[in-house]
Amino acid sequence: MLGKDPHTLDRDEVFMVLAGTIQITPNGEKFGPGDAAVVLAGGQAAVFSLGETSAELQVAVTAVLPSPGADGSKLQPPWAQ
Repeated sequence: MLGKDPHTLDRDEVFMVLAGTIQITPNGEKFGPGDAAVVLAGGQAAVFSLGETSAELQVAVTAVLPSPGADGSKLQPPWAQ
C-alpha cells in the first residue's frame, strides 16, 4: 500500500503503471502494466499495490512554482528562477 487513507488532490495526477497491479482507491478499478489512470483535481486518491510483487509506476503532476515547503518557505529550483 502506498497511501493508507485517500486524500484530496489539489491538481490533476496521472498514474502510469509500469509493473504490478494497483488500485487508486480501496474499492476502485484495478490497473496493470501499460495502463494509465487520471485522477482529476478535487478527486480522492490512495494508491494500493495488489499482488505478491511490488507495483512500479510513474506519476505525472503539474508543477506549481514556487512550491510551498513544509515550513512555509517557498521552494523554487534554480532553472525556474
